[in-house]
Amino acid sequence: MEFKTITISELPNFVASDLYKNSKNCPITVHRAISQSKNPRADKDDPAITIAIAKNNIVGYIGYLPDIINNTKVYWNSCWWVSDNFKTIAIPLFLQFIKTGNEKIVLTDLTPHTKQIISKLPFFTFNTLESGFRGYLKYNLQDILPNKKPQLKSIKPLLRLIDSIANAFVFKKSSKLKLRIEEVTTLTEIDKLFISENNNVELIQRGADEIKWIYNNPWVKSTAIDYSNYHFTASVNSFNTSIIRLKDNDVLIAIIYLKEQNHQLTVPYVYCKEGYIEELSKYVYNYALENKCVTIAVFNQGLKRCFENDFSFITTRKLDRDFAFHETIQHLIKKPVILQDGDGDVAFC
Repeated sequence: MEFKTITISELPNFVASDLYKNSKNCPITVHRAISQSKNPRADKDDPAITIAIAKNNIVGYIGYLPDIINNTKVYWNSCWWVSDNFKTIAIPLFLQFIKTGNEKIVLTDLTPHTKQIISKLPFFTFNTLESGFRGYLKYNLQDILPNKKPQLKSIKPLLRLIDSIANAFVFKKSSKLKLRIEEVTTLTEIDKLFISENNNVELIQRGADEIKWIYNNPWVKSTAIDYSNYHFTASVNSFNTSIIRLKDNDVLIAIIYLKEQNHQLTVPYVYCKEGYIEELSKYVYNYALENKCVTIAVFNQGLKRCFENDFSFITTRKLDRDFAFHETIQHLIKKPVILQDGDGDVAFC
């Protein structure tokens, strides 16, 4: 068994290598590798992924996403997988991840299984962040029930028919907006300044350069390419992102980044001038209706309050999210911990 770490600068050569092409398990897609190689917060020698190799086959891997907190390099865990035949290397692989990342490790959006493992390690501190909100605009039994009970996949056509009939009786009304809406593909110097003025309470404080990087280099695509040997999301039926600039007359009042994936709408980044969150929530709600979204999910507390109190949904759900960090960087973590919905690798996929 060999552990090998691929750096940011080595990613292009790695995905062109025989080891990558011939392995039964894909540790990173080509488009994700290209994306990570363009990370504006990464240096060329930063680790990108550590792979476990047995008999010239990749049997496990763990990913790094370099970021910065208060001018200090840290690493998000971006993936962690081992083959069923090599489960005993899971913890050694994670410990290698910690060592290679100089213990400057941050984690969020954990699966229950991963949280259970990490919570047993005494050198990690957990913070439960303020809860999020998911509102359902349409019935979606065809996806919800098979995900909970895979044996129901065989009746998915019937569930789709039930959804179609039920949704024929669902009527949602859009709100009138007083704002000027501009969908953009780049950000101006004025935009950059606005973002920097409105992200100073956040832990990560991603700015315009990071938003452009995420927008231009997602880890998910709408494609029919077969990624069955990759154990994370690489392709979906629909995936769209938008950078939206909102103005009150000529005054810039908000910049937001929207992500729609399989008709699920999220708002990974919100930069909003004080006093305009209600108008901003109206725009997000209207966007969801116009784009036939099934749900809206947010952790931004301003949007959450608006959606809970001012809008109509078929049903709603509370969303939980954890944040964990290694004790080595305790001094960097200011309280309360405020993350944007897209921090970590969430905005990419």
